[in-house]
Amino acid sequence: MMNEKVMKRLNIGKPKFYVSLIGYWFLLPLLFVAYLLLKITIEHSGFQQLLMEDTLLTVMLLIALLTPFSAYFLFSLPKESRSKANQAGMFLKLIIAQQLLVGNLVGAILVFLTYRELPASNDTPQNKQKMSSVYTLVSIQYIISFVAVYALMILIKNGG
Repeated sequence: MMNEKVMKRLNIGKPKFYVSLIGYWFLLPLLFVAYLLLKITIEHSGFQQLLMEDTLLTVMLLIALLTPFSAYFLFSLPKESRSKANQAGMFLKLIIAQQLLVGNLVGAILVFLTYRELPASNDTPQNKQKMSSVYTLVSIQYIISFVAVYALMILIKNGG
């Protein structure tokens, strides 16, 4: 059972895709680590050894570990910031391209559906100071994503 405070914070019952996106972004790295642990067990190797030998998995792990930061950001937003004109809307508009860049099609679809689900607020957009957290997080994620995609391109070019 979920804690009442968590249920109230997520506003369960209304924004279905908002909660689904947060859950997906928290679950994605856990599933990937479970996959790595299964691979370690099958190959009888260590975690560090696996990541050193298979650099593709290392880059994919880096990409998967970006999503909990996005999930936490959305989770921590107050209810009044969860509209298309405020922080949640701006974040989702900017992060959809990052999800496509790293090949996370399910994430991109959930971001799109979550953005469409947000209410169109009549309020004026948040001030620049509050939006700076959105721009900072998105910028960091884009930089890490571009580095990861560049590393993947080099790995593919060199055959592995």
